[in-house]
Amino acid sequence: MNRYTLTRHLWRSSGLVVLWAGMLVLSLLVTGIVSLFKDITISGWSAWVYISPWYMLGMGIYVTAVHLPMYIEHGVTRRRCMPQALLFGLLLVTVGAALITLGFGIERALYAVVDWPQTLGESDDGLFTAADQYGRIFLGFWLGFAIFLAVGAAIGAAFYRKAWGGLGGVLVIVLGLGLISPAGLAGAASFPTSRVVEAVAGQPSIALVVVSCVVAAVAATGLTWGLVRDLPIRSSGN
Repeated sequence: MNRYTLTRHLWRSSGLVVLWAGMLVLSLLVTGIVSLFKDITISGWSAWVYISPWYMLGMGIYVTAVHLPMYIEHGVTRRRCMPQALLFGLLLVTVGAALITLGFGIERALYAVVDWPQTLGESDDGLFTAADQYGRIFLGFWLGFAIFLAVGAAIGAAFYRKAWGGLGGVLVIVLGLGLISPAGLAGAASFPTSRVVEAVAGQPSIALVVVSCVVAAVAATGLTWGLVRDLPIRSSGN
């Protein structure tokens, strides 16, 4: 296997750019249709982007429950698989956050043509509070995507290996509900547990949000590694 073959294969299978383009076109189309009946006062893209973290969760599951076992079964060592899978994850998260940010920029340019305000609604939660805070938008979604991808990878690995008597996947899902809470605080997701934290402690500082996101992503990644480092290969009959 050539160097980075697995990374390239995973990237091609992700379909990220095509999905982003489809979501952006659909967002603009729906906004245009709505404008025929009422004034546009908020960013349509800001509502659509909250689908994207769940895509990252699904990709994480897909990598550890489908791709890694397939590669290991065909003789690729875990030592070779994991660095390439990690590189793919970093690439997916970075490009994904960049595309979300680009979507806000494209929408802003189009809104300017028709003189529509591009606001984020009444919420001022998260690392960004305006649709043109591109650096903060990128950071917020990068952190959120990293958490969702890592949690998805842990869930996929736990279900695949039937960890802890088959209850591992369920237990990891429960744990994942807590781990993804910081993604909501970063503004990259709309999630109930994040609102619970805000209700109890208020909106935390930017530094605390960043640190909590990093800790959550590292914890989920560590859990994933613990589950895949000796990942068993099941035959199709099992």
